Amino acid sequence: MKNQIRRAAPNPEEAARFLGISRNLAYQMCQKGKIPAVRLGRRWLVPLAALEEMLNEARQPKEKQINGA
Repeated sequence: MKNQIRRAAPNPEEAARFLGISRNLAYQMCQKGKIPAVRLGRRWLVPLAALEEMLNEARQPKEKQINGA
C-alpha cells in the first residue's frame, strides 16, 4: 500500500481527481481563474484550502434554498 501524503497545494491533475473532472478541464479552469490556483514558473499549484472554500461557497446557495432561508 502506498503512503499518501496530503499536500497543501496539489497540482491541477490531482485537483482534477479530487473534483472528478478531466485533467485538461482542470488546467483550463486554473488558467481562467475558475479554480483558485497559483503559478510558480511553469508549474500550477491549487491551494487545497482555497479549493475546499470554493466548494463550500458553491454548496451554500443550495443549502439556503433547502432550508428556506
